[in-house]
Amino acid sequence: ENFQLERLVNLVPQVENIGNIDVVGAEADFRFLIGDMFELFGSLSVLDTEVKESIDPALVGNKAPMAAETSGSLGGKFTLPMGSGDLDLSALYTYSDKFFFDIENTFEQPSYSTIDARAAWANDRWGVALIGENLADEEYLAESFLFLDVTTIRAWGRLIRLEAHLNF
Repeated sequence: ENFQLERLVNLVPQVENIGNIDVVGAEADFRFLIGDMFELFGSLSVLDTEVKESIDPALVGNKAPMAAETSGSLGGKFTLPMGSGDLDLSALYTYSDKFFFDIENTFEQPSYSTIDARAAWANDRWGVALIGENLADEEYLAESFLFLDVTTIRAWGRLIRLEAHLNF
């Protein structure tokens, strides 16, 4: 009840009471240890949203912003003792169904998926990791809104980085 949302009114951001939104959903997470060296993990979210009552009748029946009907992830991690530390190899697949950035349901993000991977070696003292995010270079938006004209901000493309840490 009384869902509030920031909207641009005459180019000024204002918090407005949109009305009542029905939200029904479920989430599940899992993590399985398979032996001493392999871990399987993931999540699933199913969500249904609908504006039921609103001060603006044009919004009735619309979906809530940033609310994908289905999203989830599936990943695995393999750990192998190596030298004086452990070698960890992991990968993660994530999926998001389409969703809208705005309550008017005009700015839509189509469904997309990403793949991330990580190879790391560490012991109690130090470690290094090579990390790849969005390895397939999937193009999707981080934001989309109306400010004088339609403005979109693209999410990061493929990102590869090297990290190191030292415990002292």
